[in-house]
Amino acid sequence: MAAVALSLFLNAQVLGNTAQEKRALKRATERFIGRKIQKEKQPFLLGNKCIHLLKSEMKLYNGSTFESHELLLDNTSVLSLNQSIAQVEDCKDGPEILSKRASLISCGGKIQLTNNSELHTLQLDLTTERDSFSSTLVPTLDISDSKVNIDLLRGDFSNVLIDQNSEIMTDNVQFSGGIRAYAVEQPTIVLGKQSEWINTGNFILGEKTADSNYIPPMMKIVNGGTLQTKRFSTIENNDKYPVIIIDHGTFSVDELITSRDTFRFKNGELHVRKTLVSEDGLDFSNGRFNLRSESFFMHLGEIKNAHRVQVKLGKNSIVIHSRAFKPRQFASFNNLGINHQLGGALTITKDRVMKSHGVLTDPMKIYGSFTAEDDLLFRVNNRISVGRGGKLIAPRYEHRNPLEIIGGEATLGSLHTTDLKITQDGILNCNKITLVTSESLGVNQGMIRMRDGEIRSLESLQELIFRGVHFYLSGGVRSHNGMKFLPGSRLTVDFEMMKEAHKYYAEPILRVDSDFSFDGSLKIEGTLPAEKPIVLVEAHRIDTNKIKYNNRKYKLEKQPHNGMIRLYLTYRVKTRIRNRTGSFEN
Repeated sequence: MAAVALSLFLNAQVLGNTAQEKRALKRATERFIGRKIQKEKQPFLLGNKCIHLLKSEMKLYNGSTFESHELLLDNTSVLSLNQSIAQVEDCKDGPEILSKRASLISCGGKIQLTNNSELHTLQLDLTTERDSFSSTLVPTLDISDSKVNIDLLRGDFSNVLIDQNSEIMTDNVQFSGGIRAYAVEQPTIVLGKQSEWINTGNFILGEKTADSNYIPPMMKIVNGGTLQTKRFSTIENNDKYPVIIIDHGTFSVDELITSRDTFRFKNGELHVRKTLVSEDGLDFSNGRFNLRSESFFMHLGEIKNAHRVQVKLGKNSIVIHSRAFKPRQFASFNNLGINHQLGGALTITKDRVMKSHGVLTDPMKIYGSFTAEDDLLFRVNNRISVGRGGKLIAPRYEHRNPLEIIGGEATLGSLHTTDLKITQDGILNCNKITLVTSESLGVNQGMIRMRDGEIRSLESLQELIFRGVHFYLSGGVRSHNGMKFLPGSRLTVDFEMMKEAHKYYAEPILRVDSDFSFDGSLKIEGTLPAEKPIVLVEAHRIDTNKIKYNNRKYKLEKQPHNGMIRLYLTYRVKTRIRNRTGSFEN
């Protein structure tokens, strides 16, 4: 049944969107059915083809090479490399249709590398058919004394065996486990016998699913095997945990997010450089571990068997712990940063300047300075409050919870919130602001700075009302809602800080999808790039009858434009708009 299902899958892969694409894909696809292909000291170059193996076996040995754009193996097929090289990568000189298809290996059978062989591919999927979950066939990747280089490695119910001094290079890995209706061994990765695996991105073990037949994966690092990865996370399902066994192996990771019952330590080494999160606890199994870093984030629940663990952390470190936490549980514990007990607000005091990271569940109050480290996990699942003199600098972070700025300054990548409050001359620097309701915005004597961004309320018919807001623009901004500036509000357009200001001859600096009403003050900073009219605002309707604007150099003029109204900024004397196209004359 599985073979039939995969055969149908392979046939589906040949189909395109149009009859012409279908024919082109069929010409670019070569199928081997019930074949045994053997190559010795020979090239087998099909770089401009998609190769499908059905009930077939391909053996390459003694210096042979294989190339294709795509390689698909059904669950009865085998690719065997012995002192040979296989490359499945993007086709450069083949049919145009292949440029629309991602290059990959999809294996339902077995791939075996021995004797100094090499495999290079952008993506390798070890996959079974979900509709045949009672199948006993398990896709397998078996690597011995060989090298593998894969951008993305994905496996569901599959096995990976790496041994005999093999070297594996990947960018991202997801090994999810799978669905089976009967009791079988767990899908397993075994990394052993002095082999090394380096992963430069995310390594995910497990998968979220509600299926009661789900079987989580297992990973074994044994007999001198070494895994190095940037991020490693495990996912549990209904008390079904992935299992990681370290037995005379080494596991080295920058950021580790896991669960209490995942790790089994047997004379292994664990090196965590930046982040260790296991909110429900961690059993160190009496292993000897050193946690040392200038900047470290640790959130552990119940701690067991940690009396051989040494902790020495610098001033940029944060340790989140429960009431039951006791430093004497460790062999030694020294943290020059913040020790925070769950349940209260994590506070950055006025005298503290931190550059750190982490995942916080409690509110965060900032009176000093906190900078989120680049390329490390930072998230606050609660309210952030930045007090007078405080600074939050996180230009890549999307905050999805309430934000309060009381005399302080916050720099964010984006904001999605039900509650934004800025008071006492507080400042928000953010290029994408999403307000769940129009009432989410509460600014009184505060500033919002934006450049090349957008602001919206999810209540699509509601207008954004600015009370006492200083809205500062140094680049183009789009409002998906109407905007109404009440008395006491101010709009500043800074041409000195603006990049490519000349593009606003043709497009607006502030694009409003509905109506624009301005009863505040307008200020222009810097000099316009040339004596041409600048499109300041475009909206369905523009009301500036009560605007406070006393600039003697530039004046405002309104004109219709393609069903909208544009508000132009022009030189008072030398330039005037003469028609609806926005052209000008001296």
